[in-house]
Amino acid sequence: MRVIKIVGETNIEAGTLMRYQARLSDGARQADFSSVRWKVREKRGTVLRSLPTAGRDLSYGPTSDALGTVELIAQIGWNDPAPQTLEISVTPLDVPSLPTTPVKVELDQDPTTGSYRAFSARVNGGGAFLVGRRVAYARRTRLGLALSDRDAQLYYDPSSYEAEYGAWAGLFASSVLVEGGGAIEAVNSYDLATFSYGLIQFAAHVYGAGFHQLLRAAFLKDPVLASYYFPFLQLDAGKEFLGQDRSTGVWKQLTTATDPKNFALRTFIKPASSRITREEIDFAARLIHWTRSQKMLPNLMVELAVDRAKQYMRDVEKDLDGKGIALAAMVFDIRNNGRGGRGTALARIRAALNAAHPMNELALIHDSSRAQKAHVKLVLAAITKRYASSRLVYDQVTESFIEK
Repeated sequence: MRVIKIVGETNIEAGTLMRYQARLSDGARQADFSSVRWKVREKRGTVLRSLPTAGRDLSYGPTSDALGTVELIAQIGWNDPAPQTLEISVTPLDVPSLPTTPVKVELDQDPTTGSYRAFSARVNGGGAFLVGRRVAYARRTRLGLALSDRDAQLYYDPSSYEAEYGAWAGLFASSVLVEGGGAIEAVNSYDLATFSYGLIQFAAHVYGAGFHQLLRAAFLKDPVLASYYFPFLQLDAGKEFLGQDRSTGVWKQLTTATDPKNFALRTFIKPASSRITREEIDFAARLIHWTRSQKMLPNLMVELAVDRAKQYMRDVEKDLDGKGIALAAMVFDIRNNGRGGRGTALARIRAALNAAHPMNELALIHDSSRAQKAHVKLVLAAITKRYASSRLVYDQVTESFIEK
């Protein structure tokens, strides 16, 4: 038994999700299909990368890093002496056009009918694009989507925002790089926040902040376009969201100060945490398309990230005054990552800033989990590299960074 052919498109745009099938030689049985393994070489001269799929059917979405010719390889097991190769031409993804009427989203995969590893959608009849890959979390009790830097099309470049925000544009760059590879349209619907989106992972689990703040600001910036992308949402009095039940048509309150963890909004976006839902795919698809179609949303994310960074620095301004920007970047990462414990983080940060070796002490603010330790190690290396020769220090009076 062997793979005799790979069937699928040979000219695709980066960021789109395509289906490929390995055809097997005569006599193959249903049980043989699970022995098919897939590999890809996305740049000539690079090593092959195994794809996390076993079986004759593959959903593959090349990233913007894979422009040019990609080699897709299907074989029986990992030591097949005669694998089949399909060359694919990958071209840049066209910028989606802005809608002029309410958006219609079509899902390419129905999450209720199979255990798909990736999900794509189409907006207003356009080409399919990847919305997210299936991720299990918390001992597989939670399932959701992830769109990471591997599949994103937009990446944060602090130099593009330095004219407007100065050193603030780079302050959170190391955190963004380590947390999500710099992806601007990053999606996470699998962890305890239920839904997070964007540059610094604006999370939906806090009233008036995070994703709630981002979505409200977007509706206020461009209410017409917001109504096209989200016709089932309304911003009441410029503050609270109402949502329309898609089956009954009834409108209900989604955000209110009496729901500090935004349970209503989170449930509206993702009705079940133990499975991937049509609602979360649809919601994420609308956000991704809007983000890629209009610079307003990426710009808004940066604006809110800068505002957040400034507030974090004000919280410890007396202890940070006159100290280097690298320390400020680590302070941002601790606060944004939620390290240090509820109610104790600020006290620990202040104590670290006044220690003999403040960066060493700041780097110790984390829990005992392997994930946090790994994150701190990576972000410390990124911050050290970024600010190795910087003479910028925080100035409490001007609430800015100045040359020392």
